[in-house]
Amino acid sequence: MAAKSHKKDGPLLVRVGLNAGGSTYALDPLSEDRVREVFPEVRGLPKIFFGYNTPGEFDTLHRPLWPQAAQLLTGLTMEQIKHLGGLKFSDAMTETTIWEWPIDGTTKTGSATDSSCSDGAASSARSK
Repeated sequence: MAAKSHKKDGPLLVRVGLNAGGSTYALDPLSEDRVREVFPEVRGLPKIFFGYNTPGEFDTLHRPLWPQAAQLLTGLTMEQIKHLGGLKFSDAMTETTIWEWPIDGTTKTGSATDSSCSDGAASSARSK
């Protein structure tokens, strides 16, 4: 099944591919288009990979890196990302939300280092 593209408003979407050795992160094509429309001079990395020894380490090792992953993929600061609607990290296969920033879905509150996400989404992602 092909992944659905994210809508043109709301948070920027980062697709997360989970596998036995780590996770690959990539900005959704429509989100990439949105970044380029507003910041045409900016170029982020096409994909990044963070490894782990066991899938159970996903949350512990990767969660603190998600703001940096977003900055590497977009080429933007967290403040610029906030003005574009924030972030949503989603499992590429199940489309389950792994992490959102700002937490409440608005662009007025939240911390760039606050890595809260629902336990269900994190558990779902870890069990892959």
